[in-house]
Amino acid sequence: MKRNQMTRQKNFRKCNGCKLAVGIILAVVAGVALLRWYEQGEALRFVKKMGNGWNLGNALDCYGSQEKIGTVTDYETRWGNPVIEPELFQTVKGAGFDTVRIPVTWYEHMDAAGQIDPAWLNRVRQVVDDARAADLYVIINMHHEEWIELTDEKVDETEVRLCGAWRQIAEYFADYEEELLFEGMNEPRLTDSEYEWNGGTREARANVNRLNAAFVNTVRSCGGNNAKRYLLLPTYADAAQEEVLREMELPQDGHLIVTVHRYIPYSFAQKEDGTAKWSLEQKEDTAEIDELMEQLETYFLDRRIPVIIGEFGCRNRGNTAERVEWTRYYVRKAKESGIMCIWWDNGGKPEEPGKYGLMDREKNRWIYPEIVKELTEVEK
Repeated sequence: MKRNQMTRQKNFRKCNGCKLAVGIILAVVAGVALLRWYEQGEALRFVKKMGNGWNLGNALDCYGSQEKIGTVTDYETRWGNPVIEPELFQTVKGAGFDTVRIPVTWYEHMDAAGQIDPAWLNRVRQVVDDARAADLYVIINMHHEEWIELTDEKVDETEVRLCGAWRQIAEYFADYEEELLFEGMNEPRLTDSEYEWNGGTREARANVNRLNAAFVNTVRSCGGNNAKRYLLLPTYADAAQEEVLREMELPQDGHLIVTVHRYIPYSFAQKEDGTAKWSLEQKEDTAEIDELMEQLETYFLDRRIPVIIGEFGCRNRGNTAERVEWTRYYVRKAKESGIMCIWWDNGGKPEEPGKYGLMDREKNRWIYPEIVKELTEVEK
């Protein structure tokens, strides 16, 4: 009888011990989930503070030379834009923008071992510093990196190179505050294939997830403020087809932002020989924008994952009134969903047909202040 009682007591203690262990595990899991929930809410608020933005396109992202062409500023002027001066960012901030995205091409400034030219890193830093001095949030990325390949045969090599480059960049900027954001890739896709712009393949989409995770792990390992720096992760090709959004996977990290690019409707916004007509009264003109925001809400915002439309815009076709109306509708629909937008401006002569630019960079003045107003005065 005594032995049975001792056995029952022993089993009781064991049972209570198991319950305690399970309780501790559940508490830890709940604590981690609560922390991530809080961080995601913090990320949504962070993106809201970024307002809307402007792209400094076709400057630090110039590429295509087969050999070194001179100084670092010779590269940034290669496609016809002037040297980037501090006054440019003062003009951007003065118009009411809070964010500038600075596309950067790195591969032409790397040696055979993948080491980035210190002079190029220094020039990127100078431009970042000028933008920060204007009190702008700054996004730098990897743009036009043609070596990024998404097939299973090439993805190992791509991952090594991607992580090697981002390790150098992240260490170089490690002490910069959270107002400097990193964007891992620009429009990663199956270049020159039948799948390039139509959502890719399951293999390619999975490999974008893999490279995104490798980018996050690399930056997080680089010390300083990189532990909590906000990082932008693209979908396949920065696209927004439903299968692309559905299959995107994010690492367990509370400081991540999804980014897509959408020039829609295509015939008005992007097609070279497209239409100059767009009207709020035409359902077919607004439907694609509405659908985009709904899908981004469903797949990300409803899960407390912030989204930035890193590139959008519409071509000049001598139709400023339609462009203003389109911009007003687009950014307000995005803002209703908690999404910020960054206008694609590739410089040159914005008044010429087919251009996206809003600013005359030579004279440091806005050519289309009516469009700028719609971008910057939307309620934050």
